[in-house]
Amino acid sequence: MTSPLRNRDFRYLWLALSSSLLAAGVWVIALPLFTLHLGYGPATVGIVVGCGLIGTLASLLFGGALLDRHPKRTILAWSAFIPGTVLLAICLWAEAATIPWYALAATAAIVGACDGVYGPANESLLPEIVEKEHLHVGNSLQALVESLLLKAFGPAIGGATIALAGPAPALAVVGVLFLVTAAFSRQIVPAYEPPAPDRSAGWASVFQDIGDGFRYVAQTKWI
Repeated sequence: MTSPLRNRDFRYLWLALSSSLLAAGVWVIALPLFTLHLGYGPATVGIVVGCGLIGTLASLLFGGALLDRHPKRTILAWSAFIPGTVLLAICLWAEAATIPWYALAATAAIVGACDGVYGPANESLLPEIVEKEHLHVGNSLQALVESLLLKAFGPAIGGATIALAGPAPALAVVGVLFLVTAAFSRQIVPAYEPPAPDRSAGWASVFQDIGDGFRYVAQTKWI
């Protein structure tokens, strides 16, 4: 079960995923309570949380297009660094002034969008750094931390932090964990990098790939 852990790059990928999942587990508790703490009502909480979900859904195809054009390690690092810095900035803002609801909604959308990019990048990088015969073990180790950190320890840590220090420190914990994720991601050096595609078409090819993705989803019979 521990064979992939002998692989340096998998250890960093696993640590990055672990800190990312822990951050996500704290986030689902901290975001709505932080919104309520600022004086907003349940309707605003619903809007803010909904913007996070919309951000995730909207970024999935765009993230796939990015993965075809840029190193996955770089995408992993940036998709953790961006929400980390945004959340720490929000915490500092909350100390100085009242945060408008639309700023919270935009923050949730940014975090959600980066999450929509991080997940596919992590999944596609795993086969590039783990030997084929150990791939099932690597997947199992990642599923293990997902169950423990995202669904159990993350929410528990979030609730404990809020009870002891308040929602803003819990949000700061999320930001710090995302920055730790970015730091671990930068340490990954895959032995194999797929050749970069022709980028001469620029953004036009990105939007073409996204359109192909929408058409595939629309034309596929799922049931």
